[in-house]
Amino acid sequence: MEPFVHVREYPFVICKTCQFACVTDEVAGHLRRWHDSIQASERAEISQAVQQIPGTIRDQFGLRAFQFPPPSVQPVPFIIPPEPDGLRCAECPFVTRNVRGMQGHCRKAHGWRNEWQKGGNVAIKAKEAREVPWTTGILCQRFFWSRVASGWFEVGRVSEVAAYPAVEASTAVETIEQRVTRVHQAQAARFEAKKKQLVQAGDEKAEPSPWLRRVGWAGHLQGLDQDRLRSSVAAIGEGEPVLQRMWESFRRVMERVRAAAVAGRVGLAVLFEINRKEAHVKPSKPFDSRVEDDTWERYKERTQDWLDAERPPYEFTKQQADLFDRFKETVEEAVEQGADLDQGMVDRLCLDMMVAFLDHPFKDSHYESAIISGLAVMGLRDDGGWARPEDYTPVYSAVIKVARMLVVYQAVLEREDAIAKKEEIMSEEEARAAAPGLFRLVRGKVQRFMTIVTDTSEPAPMDWMFDARTYGMRIRFTTLATGGIDWQGDRITYQRLRFSMGALADMVHELIREMKGVLGALLMVEEDNFNAVPAIDWERFKDDHSEDRVGYSFLQDDRNVWVARGHGWVLGQMLRRADKQAEWVAGAADGAIPYRADAVRGHPFSKLLPTRVHDPTFILAPSSEPMQPMRIA
Repeated sequence: MEPFVHVREYPFVICKTCQFACVTDEVAGHLRRWHDSIQASERAEISQAVQQIPGTIRDQFGLRAFQFPPPSVQPVPFIIPPEPDGLRCAECPFVTRNVRGMQGHCRKAHGWRNEWQKGGNVAIKAKEAREVPWTTGILCQRFFWSRVASGWFEVGRVSEVAAYPAVEASTAVETIEQRVTRVHQAQAARFEAKKKQLVQAGDEKAEPSPWLRRVGWAGHLQGLDQDRLRSSVAAIGEGEPVLQRMWESFRRVMERVRAAAVAGRVGLAVLFEINRKEAHVKPSKPFDSRVEDDTWERYKERTQDWLDAERPPYEFTKQQADLFDRFKETVEEAVEQGADLDQGMVDRLCLDMMVAFLDHPFKDSHYESAIISGLAVMGLRDDGGWARPEDYTPVYSAVIKVARMLVVYQAVLEREDAIAKKEEIMSEEEARAAAPGLFRLVRGKVQRFMTIVTDTSEPAPMDWMFDARTYGMRIRFTTLATGGIDWQGDRITYQRLRFSMGALADMVHELIREMKGVLGALLMVEEDNFNAVPAIDWERFKDDHSEDRVGYSFLQDDRNVWVARGHGWVLGQMLRRADKQAEWVAGAADGAIPYRADAVRGHPFSKLLPTRVHDPTFILAPSSEPMQPMRIA
């Protein structure tokens, strides 16, 4: 049933790879979309196995009756670990991680009124304590990324008895062991959340990937919350009616542009023109809008993603802002009033807005463009890493193809508008002759913003996408591995350093001896008592060398079930041994940090490990001494 697992307490399965739950009827689709390396026959077997699990919820409708677990429940395994920054409503179990979302909930559900008013001395007001009807800093998880039951829920709440200091002798008090365990788990959750929360940008000169240096995604998105960025390109949930209606409009437009960009409707001359990549070079073949139905669905999803992506630091032009505001406000008004939309008007606003995003000459950075910025968000993987060029260039192809269709369809409507206006003062035949031709309308747009930049034009999103796609497709064929090590007999040369295999073996043996002592101190065992440490099952040791997720190691490989024996072992060793507990744990049962500061400062981990294990630049220098490490600059 891999990659799914069923936790008996919950009525659905969980994908251990994606770390999200899935209802029974959507298992096959989930595998097809996110695990396309699994063969169709195997997908069918997995889906059938899930169908046979009794008591599971089959579809989104069934999730409506699902109740979240109580806040005292332990963190749910296999889904993403708890986030430490949750907000819990004081009046009901509602949980979110967004202050604005909590404010909206409190206003609608409980009639709360925000006392913070605009104006006045903002600096002074910001320092004033304000009472709010929610609690901060709770641990929370969620089962689903979007749609029904995708909300956050609290986990790991300490009982009311154990949460506060005792005031009477009969009141139960949290023991030192319980406090240490609780704080340790909370710190681990905060560490993991902080590590993955924000996009990190490294030194551009030191970036080893020429692809990432070229696209500059990390620099553009630096400091932004990864979860919020990924949620901006996730599927639209049922609780987002305005976005749902906007997306429905976009789907209608997409079906019309697909039907319009064919030779029988617009002629071959127009299709040759829209397929132009270079302004002064006629393409060798016309634009072909034919795609398989499943490919077309993926193209629409890709284009929806950059339509929804917000809010990296891009900038709307005045035309884009006006069209976006009119489009969104028209839909919002209809949703609030429960009225039917004027689909013709809304769809035209949607079309004009999309083409306006393409017609965006760069004045400064290319990341001024909402399209290029949205494409950067789509390059962020679920594990916090970045998409590889061989996986990402199809995204550029999808957006480029859809962009060409949108331009052709807009030109068709503009010609129809011009004909209708002229028919007010002349016959239809005269109006059709006097109105601008379709080819001329398409050529004007192509020359302005649909080709690679020329001497007389300014760069636009299409120019950037053409270059990035070409670079991505060629990079694996043109990038050669640099030579680093020369091996002659038993002597190795690295840059200007030379050493023998015997000297290297001596260094490794000495390193092992030294690290065994450090490991003993870390595990709180003496050298003659290493048998008490959980053993590594070398015969069942598994690793996936093709896995490139950020932070991946064999410890995350679900086939290594023996790793579970080591979870919490050191903490247990500290609490089991009276001498270690006295050495490490502060005696009082209150306070946020349960460890003695002198024990932490004196721990050998912070002194030896960074210079022996974490620093790969140490290597044996040419010397008669068997152990003389040297740092390579």
